[in-house]
Amino acid sequence: MIAAEREISSGPSIVVPMVVGGAAVGGFLWWRRRRNERGVDDGFRDDEMPMVASAAPIGSPPPLPPGRWVFPVPRWQGRAPEVSDGWGSPRIGGNRGGVHRGADIMFRRRFRGELADVFPPRTEETKAPHTRNYFMPPGTLVLAAADGLIWSAGWTPKGYSVVLSHGAPWATYYTHLASLRVGETRRGASQERVRAGQPLGIVGASPQDARGVAHLHFEMWFGGNGNAAIDPSPYLRRMTLVDAPEVS
Repeated sequence: MIAAEREISSGPSIVVPMVVGGAAVGGFLWWRRRRNERGVDDGFRDDEMPMVASAAPIGSPPPLPPGRWVFPVPRWQGRAPEVSDGWGSPRIGGNRGGVHRGADIMFRRRFRGELADVFPPRTEETKAPHTRNYFMPPGTLVLAAADGLIWSAGWTPKGYSVVLSHGAPWATYYTHLASLRVGETRRGASQERVRAGQPLGIVGASPQDARGVAHLHFEMWFGGNGNAAIDPSPYLRRMTLVDAPEVS
């Protein structure tokens, strides 16, 4: 993981100001303290720290805000997408602790070789964007997980990326998109809002991935920016699976 996953074009970091009481040490501050103990620079000076809502007790995931929450990849021919690589798997290099800070989403093959004629696993000959166990149909939409303001959308070294602000202290992050279906913006300048399930773009592959495997990388942030990412798996399990919306 790299800094571009926290910021679009090395510019904006999402900061979600919020007036709180004496318990201003929220989820962001807790994550920052843990990362600083490991010697990881979170990119903020002490006088730039965002104020966030108080976090839930450590070990207890904070509840989602009210409203409709949609799984960020739609079903394909009745088949549900799933997490192909989850939170905490090792990562080489980067500045985010050397572990996966989100969820990669693809479609699982039901048996060895299923749909290999349609979605062949990658080899030196095929150069296909699929794996032996997972595949991603071309043109698959990325959906907004909930209603929100587009805080940032644009090209990064990881592909097109989008950050949605759902109201302090929640935000969601989507990357490895091949193209966008929303306007490019930084720091919410466009004031473009989306509804849960609205297309944000098309699934692609990270330009930095030599394998070129197509998948959505999805994160949930609880306070602050990408340094405040939390395990999205408990939330993804509660999100509603939908079919792809009709798009022009």
